[in-house]
Amino acid sequence: MKVMVVDDEMVSRKKLAKILEDLGVCHDFESGDAALISFEKALKEGQTYHLVTLDISMPNIDGLEVLNHLRQIEDVYNVPEAKRAKIIMVTSRNERDSILSAISERCTDYIVKPFNRAEIFDRLSKNGIIP
Repeated sequence: MKVMVVDDEMVSRKKLAKILEDLGVCHDFESGDAALISFEKALKEGQTYHLVTLDISMPNIDGLEVLNHLRQIEDVYNVPEAKRAKIIMVTSRNERDSILSAISERCTDYIVKPFNRAEIFDRLSKNGIIP
């Protein structure tokens, strides 16, 4: 499995990458712009990301915008629904509006910070990302 972790906070990014590295190759990015470039490049090369985690609150381009752009990239490349990346939003906000916005943009699920390994793997399992 190929995993992308996007979070501007280094501690959260590294913690989540460490948790997810057991699933396969894990790349982490501190900005949405860098993540979008890598995501599209991977699609072009046939090395798609299977799982993406996105922090909602980031400077320049927030996680909701990144989510929207990732789905647009998949649309452009005609990625079938079953082959699209599973996208988990990670947020320190437990705000209904942020969560509803993420769901409307076709995220797979969301996790509220602080998180732990058990919670992450429970969510991945519930969403059929891991057995």
